[in-house]
Amino acid sequence: MIKTLEYGWPGARDKGDLAYSNIVSSIHKDCIFEAVIRLLPKKEFDITRLHESSEITGSYKIKSDDEEYFLRISERMGDIELESSIYQKLIESGVNVNKSIVIGETITFESGDYRLDIREFLRGNHFQEKESELISLVSELKKFHQALRNYENAHEVQSNQNKINQAHEKQAKDLISELEKSNYEIFFERENWARSHKYWLLESLPFYLEMSKKYLNDKEMQVIHGQIQPGNIIFNDNGANIFDLETTVKSFGNVSWDLAYLFQRFCLINNPTNKEISSRMKIIEEYYPEAMRNIADRMRVISIYNIISAVDYRINDNRLVPEHEFSKFYNLDLQAQEFKN
Repeated sequence: MIKTLEYGWPGARDKGDLAYSNIVSSIHKDCIFEAVIRLLPKKEFDITRLHESSEITGSYKIKSDDEEYFLRISERMGDIELESSIYQKLIESGVNVNKSIVIGETITFESGDYRLDIREFLRGNHFQEKESELISLVSELKKFHQALRNYENAHEVQSNQNKINQAHEKQAKDLISELEKSNYEIFFERENWARSHKYWLLESLPFYLEMSKKYLNDKEMQVIHGQIQPGNIIFNDNGANIFDLETTVKSFGNVSWDLAYLFQRFCLINNPTNKEISSRMKIIEEYYPEAMRNIADRMRVISIYNIISAVDYRINDNRLVPEHEFSKFYNLDLQAQEFKN
C-alpha cells in the first residue's frame, strides 16, 4: 500500500504554530495511554496533538499535574541504539538538545509497529529572523559539531552515509537515463512534474553526481546533523535547541553541509536585502571562517539530493512525497543559483 511520507508539520511545512490544540481520537488515545502508563509514573494525563490527522503518527503534548511532555509516534524506527549514543554524547557536551525520557519504544497499533519517543516539552518559538537567534543557532551548532568531532561510533554513521551515497548515485544515473529517453514513469505519480522540469533535471542531476564525487575528498569529515532547517530548531530562554537526531545517525560529511542548510533555510528566507545577507554571513563566518566558500554549490547539492530522496522513497519504500515538496526543492535550487551569480 502506498502511503504519503510522514512529516512533522501538515503539508510538510518547515515550521508551524506550536499550539498543541487538536483533539486526539479515542482509539489513538487508548493506545497511547496504554504505552504511557508503562513508561511514565503517571496515572492520569491529558493529551492533545499538534495537528489533525487520521493517522496515529504525529506529535503530541502530554500534560499531567504540573508537568508537560512531548510525545512523538513514527513509522520510521531508525537506529535507536546509535541515536541514543549520539544523544548521550551531546548531553555530556552541554549541547542544547531536546532532553529525552524515552527513546525508541515500540508500540503496536492495528497490527502495525510504531516508534514512540517521550521528551521534555520545550516551550519556545521557531525562528523569527532575529539576529540574536541566528547567533545562538550558529553558536549551538558549533558546539554540536565539536561534540561529535571525535565521536567513537563515527564509523557506523559513515557506513550509513556511504550506503545512501551509493544508492543516490545509482538513482541519479537511472533518472538521467530515463529522462534522456523522455521516459517519466520512474517518477510514478510525479510523472507530470518531471516532464515539466525535464531540462532542469538533466542539468541538475549530472551536477549532483559531479559535486558529490568531489565532496568525498573533503577534509575534516565527521558526524553532522544533516537537516538544520527551521522545523528542527526551537528558541527559548536557553537559546537555540537542536532536535531530531534521526537524520544524524546517517549524516557524515564536512560541516559545510549543515552550514549550507542553515544559511539557505534561515538566512535567505523572505527575500532579505543584500545588506541583511551580508550581515548574516558575517555571523556565520565568526564561528566558521571558511564556511561561506562555495556555499551555493552545497545548497544546490542539498536540493537535488532531496529530489533524489523523494523518488527513492516512492520506488523502494512505497512512500509518496507531496508534489509541493518537489517544487520546494526546485525553487531552493534556483535560489542557490541566483545567490551564486
